[in-house]
Amino acid sequence: LWPLGMRTSLGVAALVTVFAFLLAVRPKPAAAVVGEKLVVALTALFEFYQTAGWVGVACHVVGFSLWVSLSLPTTLVEITTGFVFGPLTGFATCIVCKTVGALLAFLAVRSLRQHFGWKMPSSLLPKLEALRSRPLLTMVGVRFAPLPLGVKNYGLALCEVDFKAYMVASIMVNVPFSVLWATAGGSCHSIAEALAGPSSSYTKLPLLLLMLGAGLLAMLALRL
Repeated sequence: LWPLGMRTSLGVAALVTVFAFLLAVRPKPAAAVVGEKLVVALTALFEFYQTAGWVGVACHVVGFSLWVSLSLPTTLVEITTGFVFGPLTGFATCIVCKTVGALLAFLAVRSLRQHFGWKMPSSLLPKLEALRSRPLLTMVGVRFAPLPLGVKNYGLALCEVDFKAYMVASIMVNVPFSVLWATAGGSCHSIAEALAGPSSSYTKLPLLLLMLGAGLLAMLALRL
């Protein structure tokens, strides 16, 4: 049996992950998902970012990084970031925030693991051989998989993966997604439209995303 502290923390992480996943996949408008008041608050916040110059960018980097570290849904935030700051600055901002968020999640799990003395059950070690033998390629594959963000950040950190490979895999997979959503945001006409989610004009872009992912995996397979 796993230690009580580890089971409790895993339960909390699982609840956060399930909540984030449900928010991300529910086929309803943004206002129906997060609530009208929250949408109004987010609109006001992004309006402040839009008029505050680099102060707004800095505030957004801090806030969005914490948002990512909690494994909350990122798509609508990335699209709105692309609208508010423009595709180029929006892309750069999203990459920084998602990288810092992944770093914070890794450090938090590692600190908890060291504090409570957590160790992976011996019965699971053989199933994690791919993370030991080909860590970068395996983590890129995990991050491209349709899994909740919490599984990718918290789960990989719990597996005691190599920190450098964890961060490199995170950046490599985040790049095409951030390009996609920041560009989508740049095509919006208002913050409200950006918060409503991807438009129909971007229905063909998942195919492009899959092609980018396949290309990255092929490159890694040749190099590792």
